[in-house]
Amino acid sequence: MEVSPRAVVERLPWECYVLRGALETDAQGALVDRVGALAGDAHESWPARARAQDHPFIVASHASGGRGERPRECRRACGIERCHGHCGRDVGALRTRPDDIFALANALASRIAAASPASSSSSSSSSSSNRTFDASHFWALVYGDRSDRRDANCGKMQSHLDRPVGWTLSISVGRPVRFNFGRPPAEDGQYAAYAPGAATPGQAAPGIDVVLRGGDAALFRGHAVFHAVDGFADEDEDAEEDAGEVEEVDAEDSGSVVSPGRARVAAAPGDWATRLLAAATRRGGEGDDEGDARDGWVPARLALLFRDDEDAAR
Repeated sequence: MEVSPRAVVERLPWECYVLRGALETDAQGALVDRVGALAGDAHESWPARARAQDHPFIVASHASGGRGERPRECRRACGIERCHGHCGRDVGALRTRPDDIFALANALASRIAAASPASSSSSSSSSSSNRTFDASHFWALVYGDRSDRRDANCGKMQSHLDRPVGWTLSISVGRPVRFNFGRPPAEDGQYAAYAPGAATPGQAAPGIDVVLRGGDAALFRGHAVFHAVDGFADEDEDAEEDAGEVEEVDAEDSGSVVSPGRARVAAAPGDWATRLLAAATRRGGEGDDEGDARDGWVPARLALLFRDDEDAAR
């Protein structure tokens, strides 16, 4: 699970970064196998639970540090006050820290920092320290889709701020999604009331749209930058071939620019969804429950999220 030497960093407003082509196909396959094994140990019945709803589902998680180990019930990073448990009331909580997974996250952040040394390598401007990203929390979420496409929510996460935990790193495998930075939550949305004063100034609708593809990684200040997943981004072959061409964007007052370059788009392993499900099925889980009334569900995207709890703005 090594970072590709051909990966290219895009720098966006509000200290947001996308590492294009961060993981080659083989590295994505190894990551899927590893997460599948972790998920099977942490929550062996997750496939049946995940296919029963239309929200990304937490299949594995771990918290490090001195603030107490993460219990099996969800510790909401999203900050929502009234939770319906769609992404898992009983999350896949791991007892043992997956050191290789945390090491991969730190390596990706270091690669971004090397290309943008004035930003992602340091903590917030309100802190006097100058420490590198050191992941303290890990979540693996599975976004599903159905063959009948009845669920309009599949592949989506409403715009929100995370709990105050500093930098957020996200790794994608599978179908591309439309990701948005900087768009505040809808006034009538479930995240509208959470910590509006903590947001970095200058954010407003429509924000900035980017497509995150399999093998891409994003780094941003999750507690201060609004972010959302607006659904799967179906792309034709021409779009895939052109992916990685980096264009200049207007960052207005943010002072940010997009780094020039071209990143190679590495295809996801063709059988990655089957490989992800296999570990839970082998452990006697319900990955092949043919009697489920809501059939046609398959994993469409695997998102690994990491937070640096010690780098939160004070």
